[in-house]
Amino acid sequence: MIQFRLALGLILLGLLFACAFPLPESGLQPIPVPRYSTGEPGLRQTQPPGEGMSTTLIPVPGYSTGEPGLRQTQLPGEGLPPGEGLPTTPFPVPGHSASEPGLRQAQPPGEGQPPGEGMPTAEAPGALVLRTLSEEQQRPSYYVFSNYPYLTDGSSAKTAFAFNQAVEGQLLQQLALFKIDLASFRSESFSFSHPSTFLSGFQIHTATRELVSLEMDLSIYHAGAAHPLPSTLTVTFSLEDGQSLALADLFVPGAAYLDRLAKLAAGQLRERGTLLFDEGIAPTAENFAHWVVTPHGLTLIFDVNQVGPYAAGVQRVTIPFDQLTGLLVDGAPPPGLSAAPLTVERMLMPIQLPDPAQLEA
Repeated sequence: MIQFRLALGLILLGLLFACAFPLPESGLQPIPVPRYSTGEPGLRQTQPPGEGMSTTLIPVPGYSTGEPGLRQTQLPGEGLPPGEGLPTTPFPVPGHSASEPGLRQAQPPGEGQPPGEGMPTAEAPGALVLRTLSEEQQRPSYYVFSNYPYLTDGSSAKTAFAFNQAVEGQLLQQLALFKIDLASFRSESFSFSHPSTFLSGFQIHTATRELVSLEMDLSIYHAGAAHPLPSTLTVTFSLEDGQSLALADLFVPGAAYLDRLAKLAAGQLRERGTLLFDEGIAPTAENFAHWVVTPHGLTLIFDVNQVGPYAAGVQRVTIPFDQLTGLLVDGAPPPGLSAAPLTVERMLMPIQLPDPAQLEA
């Protein structure tokens, strides 16, 4: 009996000691998880947060709970011997080396590599191909049939876009003026059985990988007129610089090139007997707006009724480069004239009447 009472007293003493001195915490903090009910479709909270909540211990590696609240003791892998913690293998990056700490570029892409490997080499600057614009309308009655050159994408899509804008832009501007004139004729009381026409062709005088110089020949006819009216558009474009050239770009800044051109052109026109209007050959930028560069020299183009009568037609005068010595930039023909040739589908496309089947298409 005495032994039984002694054992019971030791048990009670142990329970009292456990209550007075709780065991150390295990490094796990309780995370409250609210109770939910699924009595209705979907989950919903049955009581306010903090009331009747159970506790679940979730271990979090790399954290210590020695102080109230969780805190990070160190970054994963930090302070660990080599080979432990996070893997140190870098992601592979083409053209880079990781032989030293951190990734570094071993050499520029394509540098020091055999031809044909690495970065792509420069492509040819495209080619000049034939394009056709056709349109037909009944009220007012007219048709459009224009052939013009178009530069395909090559080493620079930006250059091709600028060139095509220069060519198509001028052509479409003249077409817009043609349609405006037609609209003004609609109020006339008379009509004609034949339509008005807008036709164009072209001639390429220079086509290298650095320089293109061309003319577009237009024939515009308004129904009821005695004859069509020819006119000319020109474009000289530097493929190397990606922009159109003005006549002044060929000459030394400040040079009196217009005076020289007017004198030389007037001499040739007088020899032909086609110079009737002296004001059309005066040394102004407007009179020398149309020109092209050829292997033989600088060709100036004068529309009908500018320097001579309609019957004389469009006048072209070519000034050899050696007659412009001291005026041209660098004392030579324009840069790019002697560069490698550019691929061209058609060098010359005369003005043509449209095929009725093509207009219907």
